[in-house]
Amino acid sequence: AKCKLSRPVALVSGHPDKAKKVAAAYGLDPKNIYDYTTYDRLGENPAVDAIYIVLPNSMHAEYTVRLLNTSDTADGFMYQTRVGFSPKGAAAE
Repeated sequence: AKCKLSRPVALVSGHPDKAKKVAAAYGLDPKNIYDYTTYDRLGENPAVDAIYIVLPNSMHAEYTVRLLNTSDTADGFMYQTRVGFSPKGAAAE
């Protein structure tokens, strides 16, 4: 299905080769590929309005807090995890 109101603009991966393939498939600029050491810079990307965290549930809080602690603009983001949807980074468990 195609979404008319949103599109992926960045991704985070621990596997550079996979990340490049996914980025190419979605037409993402390679500068918008992050790994887990550069994840904190995701909040500096003005193109990012929402974040979908696809990690084991036990890691959701860590990565949400990491972004909130490093970005002046993160309070305007919406975070979605596999277990719930949270506006403005509220806990979704």
